[in-house]
Amino acid sequence: MRRFYSSAIAGAILLFGATSVKADWDYWGIKKHPNAGSYEYYIYTIDSETGTSTLRNTRTFSGSANPVTSSSYVDQNTGELIVELSDSSLTGYNITTDTWSDKGSTWTSGYLNYWKKPTVTGNQDGGYKIEINGEKMIEKKANGELHIGENSWITKEEDGMQKVWAKDSNGNSIPINYTNGTKLLINGRDVEQAIDNVGALSAALTGLPTVPQDSPMACGIGTGTHSNNFAFSGGCASRINEKLAFNVAASFVPGQQYQGNFDSSWSGRAGFVFKLGKVNKPSLISMNDKKALKEEIKTLKVENQEIKSSNQQLKDLVHAQNQRLEKLERIALTNQNEQKTATSFLNLSNLFSTMRSFLISSN
Repeated sequence: MRRFYSSAIAGAILLFGATSVKADWDYWGIKKHPNAGSYEYYIYTIDSETGTSTLRNTRTFSGSANPVTSSSYVDQNTGELIVELSDSSLTGYNITTDTWSDKGSTWTSGYLNYWKKPTVTGNQDGGYKIEINGEKMIEKKANGELHIGENSWITKEEDGMQKVWAKDSNGNSIPINYTNGTKLLINGRDVEQAIDNVGALSAALTGLPTVPQDSPMACGIGTGTHSNNFAFSGGCASRINEKLAFNVAASFVPGQQYQGNFDSSWSGRAGFVFKLGKVNKPSLISMNDKKALKEEIKTLKVENQEIKSSNQQLKDLVHAQNQRLEKLERIALTNQNEQKTATSFLNLSNLFSTMRSFLISSN
């Protein structure tokens, strides 16, 4: 195992040695000469507890401006400081003999990329862990949890389902956030888009008529939107009789990416309304009531026409009888006048007779 420290200002490279030759130090350190054009390097041993450094050797390495690479390390077997140069060659420093020796070339020379073999270690609880360069990649715990990454994305099969959650470095559960345009799909359907579609479909349905109060039937179309998703709807509602009414409607979302099949793009409703108890009829009537009322009005019109006809006949009869009465009155009046004339003539004759008799007796 090794640790590596560097200072860009000082141009130093510090390497941790797993085996130290003396008990008074525990780190190797390489520091470049302050002169940027110099190839001279200073080799130190360092006590990390006190920060005390001891110069052990000085060496000049030729090559590029920075011939010593950051891949230098400590040989775990010999304790030598192995310095890797920019030309991929290796040289080793032995502090006991204070000598340098050629170690050949690094095996990484000629490879465009290379990776350390993952290490698999078993846990005491029966699980295992896979690490690369000391960093945990995958860990399987004995309770069945599968941890991916250092601060884990976790999945576990339990109670007939696959559970998924995430934790931070403190072991606290944290949200799983799909970002940077990544969409969460279930059976090819965008979950976020589906949630917005539900809002749009519901909003579109609310724009349709319910059971009408001023007509026997009402139909309409509507539209709704939610989070920039649009839906369209259509439906009708009608009153069957004074205690029963129904309504039916449907809404749909036009074609979208990751919308899923047809069943995922529309919503519908159908319902019946039953009135219980005594019904207080409003001024409006149902279609059946209206039909019955029309029939009743038609019957009343026929009966009214018959009454009018009878009234006319009665009027004609009364008029004829009035004419007869007028004739009878005229006849009666004429007879009355004739009787009066005859009575007056008799009275006058009697008067003349009386006067005549009086006159004759007077003589």
